Amino acid sequence: MKNKNTKKQILLALVAFLTLPMVALNCQPAQAMMSDPGVIDQLQKRRAALQTREFYLMRDTDDLLRKKEDIRRRNDSDAPAQMNEVCRKIDAKAWELQQVRLDIRDVNIRLL
Repeated sequence: MKNKNTKKQILLALVAFLTLPMVALNCQPAQAMMSDPGVIDQLQKRRAALQTREFYLMRDTDDLLRKKEDIRRRNDSDAPAQMNEVCRKIDAKAWELQQVRLDIRDVNIRLL
């Protein structure tokens, strides 16, 4: 019985000895990065710029959706071409908005 406990303790000590340096090495860059006020300031400025960009993209998308609804209601001879153009612009804005939101998420994760 004593032999089993000794083997178990040795195994646990070995696992702790091997994993502790890996954990410490993985934590050091994040701690070093967060101790630098310049990095934090730069990330906060980046987040503010991205949030401003997100606001303008949402506003532009809303304007395009209103324009699409106006074209649908008007239904004149140029409506199909105009509708296609507006839909392409909406898709492009939606893709760009998604990218900006992913960038905001990444910056927020770095600031944690």
